[in-house]
Amino acid sequence: MKTLVVYLMSGSQTPELATAAVEGGADIVELGFPFSDPLADGPVIRRAAERALREGMRTRACLECLERTHELVPDVPLVPMTYAALLEAYGWERFATDARDAGASSLIVADLKPTAGCISSP
Repeated sequence: MKTLVVYLMSGSQTPELATAAVEGGADIVELGFPFSDPLADGPVIRRAAERALREGMRTRACLECLERTHELVPDVPLVPMTYAALLEAYGWERFATDARDAGASSLIVADLKPTAGCISSP
């Protein structure tokens, strides 16, 4: 079985774009939360993050975007993608609760380093 994952940067048009992506066959939608220093992203996503930040997409606005997207595509897994510094500033537990309440199915933290003992060997 193949799975189509679509990445969209959070913004004012993202909920409608996610709806179109799902109608076009997307099985999972990743929602980028823009960060001012996106170390793990290439130039296209970096420019999208810059545009989103200029548009006023901060953490609370991104969570609202996630919630609206979840309202439009309630049966599709939504996965926020962000950076550890954003979560540190917002609050780890607060973010986990707010993202879950907004409809997040999972979470990608691009620059989160595993701690000792968190990876088991076979």
